Formats: sequence, C-alpha cells, structure tokens
Amino acid sequence: MKNVYLEKYKTIQEADRRIVAFDASIADYHDKVIGFGKKYKDEVSRYQEIEDKMRRGLANMQRKQVFAKEALKELDAEIKKAEAIYEMALAVANVTALSADAEKQVFQDIKQQVSFDAVSNKLNTAVAQLNLEISNQDDYKALPSASSEVIPATVIDDREKAPIRRVN
Repeated sequence: MKNVYLEKYKTIQEADRRIVAFDASIADYHDKVIGFGKKYKDEVSRYQEIEDKMRRGLANMQRKQVFAKEALKELDAEIKKAEAIYEMALAVANVTALSADAEKQVFQDIKQQVSFDAVSNKLNTAVAQLNLEISNQDDYKALPSASSEVIPATVIDDREKAPIRRVN
C-alpha cells in the first residue's frame, strides 16, 4: 500500500505543477485581454468569454485536486492504522510465538480492520477524475477558430486603418 501511496502522491504532485502552470497561463492571457480591451472595447467580450471558460476549467481541476488530496490523506491514515495493528500483532507474536497459520490470521485481521480496499478505490477514483480534468486542459485553452463572425482588417499604421470588409 505504501507503493500505491507514493505513486498517487507523485501523480498529485505532477497535477499540482500543471494546475499552477495553467493558472499562470490564464493570468498571462488575462493581461493580454486587458490590453486588447483598451484598444478594441467592442471586440473584447469574446476573449473575456474564453478567459471565463478557462477559469471554470481551472476551478474544476482545483476541486478534483482537493478530492484527490483528501483521498490520499485517508489512505495515509489507513496505512498508519495498519502499521499500528501490525506492531500490535508483532508484540503478540513475541509473546505467543505465532505459527504460520496464526500469522495469516493476523494479516487477515489487519485487512478486515483497515479499509484499504474502499480507501484505495476512493483514491484511485479521485486521481482518475483529476487526471481526466487535467487532460481536458486543452479544451479550456482552445480559442475559437476563424468563422464568418470574424471580420479581418488590415492595419496600415496606428493612425489610419483600412476599411473593414466582410469576407464570405
């Protein structure tokens, strides 16, 4: 179980790193939206909508991350409980010189007293959901593709702009 814990811990740490990077990229994008909005107030709303979508995605990732971390803490607590029970079993073994059958019974008792299966399943589910949310990160970054709504304009210089013509 310790190996499972370490594996999931590393996965969650990597998710932390990716979430921070995504958060920073949203902040960079926000700065660009602000700059764009100062020049093109009528067109900034569509880019603000994209930012809102990215922020909702980030919030979803952060919620999944919280669940995964809580499940990891539960697994850690169950591992510590199992270790304590095992220590007690060793103490009993020293006193009674357990046979092989009795040792199997001790391990069975540990498994019954510690809900590894349920906690492990909860952790695996939380980490899988987190991984799915992070794999969907590109969906939150996607800018709309060119469509008939976009009106291209050629800038001649900062003082004079070319007439805007609709492209079909």
